[in-house]
Amino acid sequence: MTMDPSQTLPAMVYTVELTSNLLGTAWAWTLATQLSALRALVQEITETNDLPSVVVQSGSECSHVAIKSSHAASNRQEVICTADSIESAGTQFTKIMKKTSMISFSTENDRPGLLSEVTHILKAHGVNIKHAEISTDAASRRAMHVYDIEDASTGGCVPKQTLVQLEAAFAALHENLKSVSTIPAVRRIARPAQEVGVYAAQRSYFVRLAWPSKLGNAWNMVADLDPLRRTIKELTHSAELPAVEVQVITELDQPLFEVVTVETNAPNYQEVVCRGATAEAVSSEFIAMLGGKSNVVTGHTTVKFKTDRDRPGLLADVTALLKLHGANITQAQITTDDTLGGALHMYTVEDAATGWGLSDASVSQLQAAFAALR
Repeated sequence: MTMDPSQTLPAMVYTVELTSNLLGTAWAWTLATQLSALRALVQEITETNDLPSVVVQSGSECSHVAIKSSHAASNRQEVICTADSIESAGTQFTKIMKKTSMISFSTENDRPGLLSEVTHILKAHGVNIKHAEISTDAASRRAMHVYDIEDASTGGCVPKQTLVQLEAAFAALHENLKSVSTIPAVRRIARPAQEVGVYAAQRSYFVRLAWPSKLGNAWNMVADLDPLRRTIKELTHSAELPAVEVQVITELDQPLFEVVTVETNAPNYQEVVCRGATAEAVSSEFIAMLGGKSNVVTGHTTVKFKTDRDRPGLLADVTALLKLHGANITQAQITTDDTLGGALHMYTVEDAATGWGLSDASVSQLQAAFAALR
């Protein structure tokens, strides 16, 4: 009789029963060692205080293992599973008592591609993600990730040792985010392109340059920003060239250029108009936006990935694709269906360079990449 674990876990005691014709042979010590591992597994999955009791008996036939349970106040036992080896018994028990573990990751230094980094950590530790909820706040740069996970090899709960290793990896990533993410928090503009020109004239501007320290003196680059500064001055009808703010960041890989607006009556309130890896790219985007010619969709974009063939590590692969196509994930909801073997991923994304929604061309490229991944 197979038992429903959700109905039987409280006030239950467990027994491991081994019947073997090898008890008097050299295999006896090996069997005893394997039984110890099985008992520890049963205790961990059932979250009981004590190891399950053991019944060992000789038999004339091939060895078999049974895991049984009973109520603490009753002598009546029910068989949870039987198998022809100790290893198979452990695998069966894990599947029958199957449940997921929960782990979370949070930071106040969110950055593009972070979800891809976290899911790759989970994948590297042999963990399969069954459900995920991702939320971010662009203004505060906070991010919260909550994952329901299972052991990819057993399909059951994640061993405590693996959870400890994951927590350590998350802690290291958290520290890395604090050391790298030193650019002040900003809120990106999410207005229709035709409104940006009118809106721009009511603001003051400056150019922010985030510079990797390994590239040497950042101020050598400032002179090259003059064409961008003149463009901003002309298009916004400003009296003066916008100022330049330089920030040197130790672990940044490549320069980052931003055009930032500041409210006259609230100098601490900043918004990024556009962002890019070169001054020329930022200038082109700024011209397009203020000219009402930008093909960038305002706000955010929702993209969906659906498959009938879920597999371990799929979330890591999908987020890597999004990162590759320059999409920054601001919200995500991941669900899987064990019965049908499917998965549904819903992402709210923005262009990592501009903070705007994705262009139609970018969405089409993503959909094509998703189709190939399915």
